[in-house]
Amino acid sequence: MKGALSMLFFSLGTVPLMLGLGGLVALMGQRFARTVNLAGAVLVSVFGIAMLSQGAALSGMIDSLQLWAILLSLSLLGLITLAPGGKALRRGLSIAVLTTLVLTLTLHGTQAARKADDSVRIRDGVQLVYSTLEAGSYPNITVQAGLPVRWTISAEEKSINGCNYTMVIPGLDLSLSFLPGENVLEFTPKAAGTIPYSCWMGMIRGTITVTE
Repeated sequence: MKGALSMLFFSLGTVPLMLGLGGLVALMGQRFARTVNLAGAVLVSVFGIAMLSQGAALSGMIDSLQLWAILLSLSLLGLITLAPGGKALRRGLSIAVLTTLVLTLTLHGTQAARKADDSVRIRDGVQLVYSTLEAGSYPNITVQAGLPVRWTISAEEKSINGCNYTMVIPGLDLSLSFLPGENVLEFTPKAAGTIPYSCWMGMIRGTITVTE
């Protein structure tokens, strides 16, 4: 019932905006209507990419920033094929875009590892990791494969909000709902690599870098 009422009020809330935009486009005439339709198509595409980015973060299949880079590169390649000029020019531009994509993905992976919080202690065969929850970001950590991890995240009441209060780690099939104080997450990484995680909405993201 709550879900149905939420959708009802959501739809009622969009009616004034939709009717207003429709009337505005009709008043501007055919010339401006085409421009408005084009702008609307671009906005829909951008929002679609944003939703794909959040879905990628929640699924753990691919890093959302990497997805953005891939989609934008494909869009540029599509525009290049439509651009005037010879085959040699289009081929050169395509190679430049693909090279930039590879460098961007490589640099992003390097920066993610560099930004990791390396405050890890090993005691009795267990990796002890200590982090602090921020209102608008999640901590990046680096741990070793094959050793159990006990990750303690300290959270103040003012740092917990409606977006970051639940952390989801698809690659480990784990989630954690934060409460004021110390929140503990235990897991054992099995192989080296990068494990992305995010809030339950897929908007705030972090990484767990696992080394040999």
